[in-house]
Amino acid sequence: MGISSPLKNPEIWRYRRGDFTDRRLINRDYGTSIIHGIAPSRNSSHIVLYAQASDHGYSAGWREDGLYEYMGVSRLDERTGRPAAGPANFSRRDNNTLLTSWRQGRPLQLLERKGRGPRPFRYVDSFILHDWFEKDAGDGAYVPIFLLRPVEEATHAPHPSYCIHSSEQVQLIPVERHALLSTLRDGSADHRSMRPEARLEKSFCLFMLRQGYPVWRFEIRHTVGCHPLYTDVWVGGVNLLLETKAKADRDHVRQALAQLIDYTRFLSNPYRAVLVPERPKGDLLKLSHTQQAAVIWPGTRGNWESSAMWLSHLGITYRR
Repeated sequence: MGISSPLKNPEIWRYRRGDFTDRRLINRDYGTSIIHGIAPSRNSSHIVLYAQASDHGYSAGWREDGLYEYMGVSRLDERTGRPAAGPANFSRRDNNTLLTSWRQGRPLQLLERKGRGPRPFRYVDSFILHDWFEKDAGDGAYVPIFLLRPVEEATHAPHPSYCIHSSEQVQLIPVERHALLSTLRDGSADHRSMRPEARLEKSFCLFMLRQGYPVWRFEIRHTVGCHPLYTDVWVGGVNLLLETKAKADRDHVRQALAQLIDYTRFLSNPYRAVLVPERPKGDLLKLSHTQQAAVIWPGTRGNWESSAMWLSHLGITYRR
C-alpha cells in the first residue's frame, strides 16, 4: 500500500489485517528499527514485531490453541550461527521490551514474511503478551519464545480476587467486543454512528485489553420483579468499576457518581471511576474525590489521563 507522507498521529495504527508494507515505511512513520525483529516505536506506544521463517527451523506461527508463537532474540554461537548453549536470555534489551509491554500499555503489532529477500511484510494483527517459555534448540541451547494473543480475543478469565456479596443477585457478564478493533481503526460509518458514550467506552476497553486486563460488566438483580441493573465496565485484576458518560458537565458527573454508589452496595469495595470525554471543569473533580471516585478522560496525545495518581500503574497519566 502506498504512503505519501508521515502520520499526523502515530498513536493510530494505520494498517489492517492482510495489508502488505515495507519496513522502511514503518520506520518512517513510527520511528522503528529497520534491523531488529523487536522494534519499539520512538514516537508512539506501538512495539512492532517482525516474524519470518528461520534458517534453523524455529519459525514463528500460529498454534492450535489460537496463540501466536514468536521467537525472541537469542545469543548466537559465532562459529555455527545457531543459538549458543545455555538458557534462553530473557534479560536482553529487545526481549525485555516485549516482556514489559503489557505493564506499559504498549500494543504489539505483528508483521510476518515467508522467506528472506525483498519480499514485503504482511500485517497479521494487534496482540498482547500471553506467556513465555524456553524452547529446546538442541545441543544444550534454548531460545526464548513468546506466546501472543490477539487483542480481540483477550477476554481472559476474571481475576480470582474479585468478590460479590451475593452470587444470586450479581453475575459477571462479558463486555461486547464484536468488531472492536475495526471500528476504532478505520473511522467507518458504523463507528461514526455509535453513541459518543459507547465510542468512549470501547476505546477505553481496548486500551485495557492491550495491557492484558480483562474487561467485564456486572448484572445486578436488585429487586424481585424489576429489571436488573447493568454496570458499564469492570476491570478485572484491579477491581476497578467505571461509569461512562457522554459529557463532563455537572449533571452527567453527578448521575455517574449516584450510579456508582448504587452499584457498589452489591460489590466488595471496588475502586470507582467516572469515564468522560474531557477533563471536567470547576469543582467536579473534588466532588468525585469526596465520593472516593477518580475521573478518567482521553488525553490530547492519544493517551488517557486521570485525576488519581494511583491509576498511573495502569498506564494512565496523572494530571492535577
